[in-house]
Amino acid sequence: MPPARKRLQVPFVVTFAAASALGGCGDTTSDGASGGSSGSGASGGASGSGGASGSGGAGATGGTSGSGGASGSGGASGSGGSGATDASVPCPPTLPTHYLCQGPATGCSYTVNCQSGPQTFVLSCPTSGYSWSVESKPCSPYDSCPGTYLYCGASGTWSNQAKVNPPSPCPATAPAQGEPCFSAPFGGTLSPCGYLCAGTSDWLVAACEPVPDAGGKSWQIVTGCK
Repeated sequence: MPPARKRLQVPFVVTFAAASALGGCGDTTSDGASGGSSGSGASGGASGSGGASGSGGAGATGGTSGSGGASGSGGASGSGGSGATDASVPCPPTLPTHYLCQGPATGCSYTVNCQSGPQTFVLSCPTSGYSWSVESKPCSPYDSCPGTYLYCGASGTWSNQAKVNPPSPCPATAPAQGEPCFSAPFGGTLSPCGYLCAGTSDWLVAACEPVPDAGGKSWQIVTGCK
């Protein structure tokens, strides 16, 4: 009976050894293949150093191209918007007679001969497309300047009568009583018109008035020289 128990123990030992032998073989295979190759896998970790491509995140520093947004500072050319403060346009060399002006232009000074004698006017143009304005200065009512649209109204202030349909200017010399007066097609006639009497400070004033029962208009002497 004892020998029989020994025979039962032999298969058990053999099985254990075989199993360990098989396990050893498996370990050897994995150590040889995966161990060695895993070493290369570790070197494959160098591909992990390819994480240095992560340093390619330095490409993110390519965001410096974003710093190219500094070209946005080219908006400083917007400071060229200072050009928006239009510099004054040079004054015309002679007194402008057209109703439209090119501006802005200020302090344009001109001396012209008027019925009262030489007068200096300062004209300004606020911006292009507007009319020339005359700096306020007192004057004798109905004074005018031949060859211009400068006229002194009843209020005793100079104005520039140039406009789209300007009136006919006052005659250069005093008209005779009853002399026909003509209006501009649409602007009428500047009237009354004053003329300084020779050697005095008095004024002859003539007005362009309708002619009763005859049609048309003629100059009527309102105030004569003494």
